[in-house]
Amino acid sequence: MASRHNSGDRNFVPGTAPVSNRSLRIMNAEREAIFDKVKTTLPHGKDEREAAIATKFQDIDEMIAEISARENMSPETILHFAHNQSGYTMMHVAAEYGRDEMVDYLFRPQMYSDRPAMRTAILMARNTTLDRPIHIAARNDSVEFIRALVVKGININSIGAFGFTCLHQAVRLRYQQLVADLVDMGANLDIQSMSGQTALHIAVQNNDIGMTRFLLDKGADAAIRNAGGLTPDEVAQRLKDKSVHLLFIARRLLH
Repeated sequence: MASRHNSGDRNFVPGTAPVSNRSLRIMNAEREAIFDKVKTTLPHGKDEREAAIATKFQDIDEMIAEISARENMSPETILHFAHNQSGYTMMHVAAEYGRDEMVDYLFRPQMYSDRPAMRTAILMARNTTLDRPIHIAARNDSVEFIRALVVKGININSIGAFGFTCLHQAVRLRYQQLVADLVDMGANLDIQSMSGQTALHIAVQNNDIGMTRFLLDKGADAAIRNAGGLTPDEVAQRLKDKSVHLLFIARRLLH
C-alpha cells in the first residue's frame, strides 16, 4: 500500500507533510541499494566508461522509479528522502567515493528541468555534521568531483563543519595538489573558520612549511588573527620547530 501524504501529489516536497514509518523503513532498505550503485567503480577505457555510466544511470533510475510509483512521489523528492542516519544523501556518497559522474546524473534533461532549485538543494544538502558534498569531496581528495560541482555553479567557498571550506580541509589534510587546484578554481585564501582560523593558520599549526610558503606566495593574508587573537606567525612562534617562524621573518611578515 502506498503511504499517504497530506499533499497527495507527485510534487510533494520534504518537510511539508509527514511520511509514514512504513514508507521510511522501505526507503531505508532501498536506499542502500541505490547508494551501492552510486559507489560502483567505472572502467578506464573511454567507450567502456561511457557504457558503464549509462548502465549505472539506468539502474538508479529504475530503482527510484519503483519507489516513485509505489509512494506517489516524484523522483526528485525520492532523492531528498534517501539519506542515512548520518545525513548522507546520494551526492554525499558520490563525493566520498569520487564518483563525479553522479553530478552529470542530476543535470540530465529529464532531471529537475522545471525545478532547478530542488537540484541545487540536493547538491548543497548538509549531513548531520553540516558538511555538504563538496566538503566530503575535499576530505577525500576528490578534485574532479569538486571541479564538476564548481563547473555547475556550486560555490567553492561554501561553509561546512566548524566553518571550514574545502580549502581549510585540504590544507588540514596536507593535500598539496588539491590545495593548488582549489586556489586555481578561485578558493578564497582568507576565509576564517568558526575559531577564526584561516588556511594559513592551519598550515602553520601543521608545521607545514611547504604549504605555508605556497599560501603566502598566493597572497594569503598573514595579518589575520584567529579567535585567540593570534596571527599565523604568532602561532608559528609557539611551535617547537621554528622553521615556519623563520619563513615569516625572512618575508618580513611579523605582526
